[in-house]
Amino acid sequence: MLNKCLGRKPAVFSPHTPALTALAPTILHYNPQPEIMRGSEIPSWLMGMNNSIGSCTSVGIANILLARNTWAGHTNYPTTADILSFYERFGYKPGQPLTDQGATLLECMQSWMQQGYPVRNTTNKLKGFAAVDFHNLNLLKTAIEIFGDVYLGVNLTVAQQTQTVWDYVPNDQEWGGHAVSLNSFAEDGSFRVVTWAEWMKVTPAFMQNQVQEAYVLLDAASIRKAKTTFNDWDMAALAQSIKSLGGQLA
Repeated sequence: MLNKCLGRKPAVFSPHTPALTALAPTILHYNPQPEIMRGSEIPSWLMGMNNSIGSCTSVGIANILLARNTWAGHTNYPTTADILSFYERFGYKPGQPLTDQGATLLECMQSWMQQGYPVRNTTNKLKGFAAVDFHNLNLLKTAIEIFGDVYLGVNLTVAQQTQTVWDYVPNDQEWGGHAVSLNSFAEDGSFRVVTWAEWMKVTPAFMQNQVQEAYVLLDAASIRKAKTTFNDWDMAALAQSIKSLGGQLA
C-alpha cells in the first residue's frame, strides 16, 4: 500500500501577488553560493498525516515553520493537531473522506496572512509572499539563500511513487499536485525538498519540468534581510500587495 498522499489543487494566481524580481530587480544579478545544504539540524520533519490525507499544503507550511524556528534557536513548531486544524479551514472534516479535497497554495498563504497558522498555544502570522520564476533555477537558489526556503507546488507522476531521487520521466502517467518546502541545493545542480517527513533529492530536470508554482514566504526577519541585501527592495510595493491580499505589514 502506498502511504503517500498529495493534496495540492491546481495553481490559482492572484494579480496582487508581486513577483520577487519586481520587489528587487537587482536580485537577478545576485550570485548565490554554489551549495547550501540545510536540514541536518532538524531532528525529524513533520508528516502531518499526509501519509493518509491530502494535507500537503498545510504540512509544507508546518515544515517551513519548523525549520525557521529551529534555525532561530526556538523549539516551538506545529503539532499534527495544528496541521489538521489549518487544513480544516479548506473544508476537510476528520472522518469524512469526501471532504478531503486538498487546497491551493494561494488560499493557504492568504489564510496564514489573515488568520495565522496555529503553533501549539500561539499563532504565527505571515507578513507577505512573492512569486518566484521557477524556470530560473539560479533565482530559486538565490531565494533559498536569502529567505531560507521556498514554498513549492509540483505536479508528480507515477514514477515519483517509487523514486528515491525525483527525476523527470517523459510521458509518464500523471499522479497529481503536491506541495513541498524547498530549502537546499547542491553543487551538482540538484535540489532538496521536504516531503512525507523526509528530505528528497530532486534533479534539475524535475525542477524544470514538474514545478508549477513557487513562492518566498516573508516574515519580519526575511524582510529585514532582503532590505539589507538589495538596495532596491521596494517596501511600498510589498506593503500595497499585502494590503490587497488582506494582510498587515505591521
